[in-house]
Amino acid sequence: MPAPITSFDGIPSTVDQTLFGFELTPPDTEGAVGGNSPASNVNFQWVNLAWAIFDKTTGAMIGSPHAGNSFWAGFGGTCQSSNSGDPIVLYDKLADRWFVAQFDVHAVPYHQCFAVSTSPDPLGTYYQYEYTTGSVFPDYPKYGIWSDAYLGTYNQFQFNTENSVGILALERAKMVAGDPTAAMIHIDQTGANWWSVLPADFDGTIAPPTGTAIFGEVAPAGTATGQMQPSFLIWNLTYDWTNPGAACFGAACSGQPNSIVPVAAYNDVCPGTRACVPMPSPGESVDAFSGNTMYRLQWRNTGNHENLVANHTVDGGGGVAGVRWYEMHRTSPADWTLYQQGTLAPADGLYRWMGSIAMDHSGDVALGYSGSSASRYPSVYYSGRLVGDPLGTLPQGEQQLVAGNGVINTGYNRWGDYSAMQVDPTDDCTFWYTQEYTGGGGSNWYTRIGSFKFPSCSLGATFSISGTITDMNTGLGMVAYVTTGTHGTYSNSSGAYTITGVPNGTYTVTPSKSGYNFVPAHRPVTISGASVGGVNFQGESTAHAPTY
Repeated sequence: MPAPITSFDGIPSTVDQTLFGFELTPPDTEGAVGGNSPASNVNFQWVNLAWAIFDKTTGAMIGSPHAGNSFWAGFGGTCQSSNSGDPIVLYDKLADRWFVAQFDVHAVPYHQCFAVSTSPDPLGTYYQYEYTTGSVFPDYPKYGIWSDAYLGTYNQFQFNTENSVGILALERAKMVAGDPTAAMIHIDQTGANWWSVLPADFDGTIAPPTGTAIFGEVAPAGTATGQMQPSFLIWNLTYDWTNPGAACFGAACSGQPNSIVPVAAYNDVCPGTRACVPMPSPGESVDAFSGNTMYRLQWRNTGNHENLVANHTVDGGGGVAGVRWYEMHRTSPADWTLYQQGTLAPADGLYRWMGSIAMDHSGDVALGYSGSSASRYPSVYYSGRLVGDPLGTLPQGEQQLVAGNGVINTGYNRWGDYSAMQVDPTDDCTFWYTQEYTGGGGSNWYTRIGSFKFPSCSLGATFSISGTITDMNTGLGMVAYVTTGTHGTYSNSSGAYTITGVPNGTYTVTPSKSGYNFVPAHRPVTISGASVGGVNFQGESTAHAPTY
């Protein structure tokens, strides 16, 4: 594997002590990377109760750490007043904005709290939203970016009983614009066997279709109707934002999966106990989190088919944890099929677990994970494969991002509960991974952020599309959102906009702003070795539009 390009410490547990007076475990290490404009070209890490912004080149923290609930300052209610964690941060490259979420579970009624940045700057202001789950405890929430929706899932508990999952879709266009009427779709799967289902999260230069989103998880035999062996279960959520109440989840709206993709047999490691993965004495054994499909479920369209990559922790042999990974393909409108699968479990006594996986522009795959044993401190590793490597293998070797140098001994046996492998939108090739590890210095846990890239991956030359948007009635420039469907930005107060990072190809450029129609409604643009300017539009308020 290629050596790290950058490798620097993220937020340690001592930040909890500084901000809140206590240290929380586990860290729920999560991060995202931006880059469609100078303000968003940063690394954003959120570790349970605190978040911070880091320079992508130097690793220096920009400013200081912030409490998670600071995104909802002035919002009122318990999203503002409580800071519960289980965070997710995503970079919405279609809009050059940041999506953040955490749950609020301090008291009934419980909430999912969402916010979308009002500009590319993650340190700026945010549009604020919430969804009330009532007496249902919305545990382990996960989110993904889709063309016309922010997708979400959470495990539902009520009266200390597992009640399967809740499926969410949030009206992305209105949330990006700060519209308080943004619709939110909730599909209650109480009574089903699904657990820790993940929403698909879009990477790449080809955007997913609108109106149909994807969710998935790996599950043992018998989880779904007619499922005779371990399988990856994939659901479609179809919806229309003009009638969100008619949303349909699963085959014939039944909740059963649309695709059942058989996979090789596996066993969970250490079922029924959190004291699983060892570390050197006097450290405690920690949770392998086996049985959960691990964040993210990355979706990518490589031009002639769609891809999903996923991973989970399994018994790699002799009770030692390993990482099972999958790549699935679909050529629309066919069902999903298994393209390849493998288990990373060398016979070296190292437990490998808590993975996150992603694919780059060329189809290469990188898998990040924790590694520990009774003689090796918990450290951060990554492995991978090139697109042309033998199927089912990660033959590019194993690279250590950072070596652990200590143990934890909290009595909770916790680790994770997740990590994040992301792909840099500036080149669609550079991987960024953030994960927990142990170190000296008295901190309960540390986190690491690092990047690496396969030298053979290349997005190729990219260009820009620019123009001006003016108000038809006043002639003045106006702020509006402009997108090609795969790249997007906002015009400034003078009406000028520039969409950057656009590869060669033919695009449809479309402006939008709540309460406005545009002339023309959209314009075709072909990029062929050069940037294109003068892609101008006029907006007219619907309050002034003529009627006949």
